[in-house]
Amino acid sequence: MEIATKWTGVGRWMSFIGGTLLAISAIPFVFSHGQQMAAGWSIFLGLLLIGSVAAGSKTAPKIAILTAALLLLRVILVPVLGGGTFDFFYSLVPLAFVAWAAVDLRSQSSST
Repeated sequence: MEIATKWTGVGRWMSFIGGTLLAISAIPFVFSHGQQMAAGWSIFLGLLLIGSVAAGSKTAPKIAILTAALLLLRVILVPVLGGGTFDFFYSLVPLAFVAWAAVDLRSQSSST
């Protein structure tokens, strides 16, 4: 019984880039008053995505889809909560990488 999968191709690298962007972009907010919890969640989600793909977990596509859904919710809520154009694009960039990774990993899991 196979426990791990070797994730290859673009989805692997897009998940690494998206997870790294989530973790690195949250570091300044760790020291910002009132933003620590959001930064902690971003770091957690980024490291969870990277770890699931790097370890070859079969649940990596589901984790990528969940992370993309949460990032989409963040992008939708930015204008509602009074964020500016920079905040919108700042949230949109990791979403693009993670969504691309989710689609590619999902197609890899369905082809095996």
